[in-house]
Amino acid sequence: MRGMTTHLNFRLGAGILFLILLTALVSFFWSPTFLSEHHLIDRFLKPSLAHPFGCDEDGYDLLVLVFYGARVSLFVSLSTVFFSAVFGIMIGGVAGYFGGRLDELFIFISDVFLSFPSILLVIALAAFQHEPTVWGVIFILSVVGWVGYARVVRGQVLSMKKKEFIQSAEISGIRFGRLLWHHLLPNMAGPLLVQATFGMAGVILVESTLSFLGLGVPVDVPSWGRLLDQGVQYLLIAPHISVFSGLAMMLAILGFNLLGDGLRDMLDVRSGGKYS
Repeated sequence: MRGMTTHLNFRLGAGILFLILLTALVSFFWSPTFLSEHHLIDRFLKPSLAHPFGCDEDGYDLLVLVFYGARVSLFVSLSTVFFSAVFGIMIGGVAGYFGGRLDELFIFISDVFLSFPSILLVIALAAFQHEPTVWGVIFILSVVGWVGYARVVRGQVLSMKKKEFIQSAEISGIRFGRLLWHHLLPNMAGPLLVQATFGMAGVILVESTLSFLGLGVPVDVPSWGRLLDQGVQYLLIAPHISVFSGLAMMLAILGFNLLGDGLRDMLDVRSGGKYS
């Protein structure tokens, strides 16, 4: 029964994410109307055959905005997870392998990061931005998100560095960088993959929260959080603005969580940390 549930979660999550990824890719080459095309006469237009998702407060086609929002959310989440994982692997690998004061310093710093709720820490850092940018959001989320990956890597390195194949590699004179890349990292790919999958869902939620608060991507960059912020102001006259952007965000987060649950059960690993 558990095996059936695991495979169902994995397939359902993968299917949802495939549709969202396909939507984001298709929007590069086709959209019902250009992003710059809007007509004030169509403001708050309800869903119709011409505009399946309706129009927003400026007359922009909401379907196009939701499509473009998928591109923004996937780009921010992929970039954040990549940079967080790279820094986390390097820092956690060094702390776990060399130990001593380096490990103690890492534990202290990571405990400081984990003592704050991630969303409050991100909002505090975002408030210091001179001007909101996409790369600024990625940088802030990466600054907070690397801790989870580093702790996973440190734990894996501590459990593996005394094993025979690692000791044999050390005796043969392999340097730490090559040892981490060729021997340690392949054996911790499962936990890192699960961490990254849940991390993608967390990043989408946090980025949308920042955009909803006006601290995320620039105003001229459509995102799901920005559409939610716009839609809240017009819930009584144009609820479709919030509904469709909220559904898109919900499906993306659900897809990553289902995929992560399936991978975690299939690989029999545990994950934890920021954005998970």
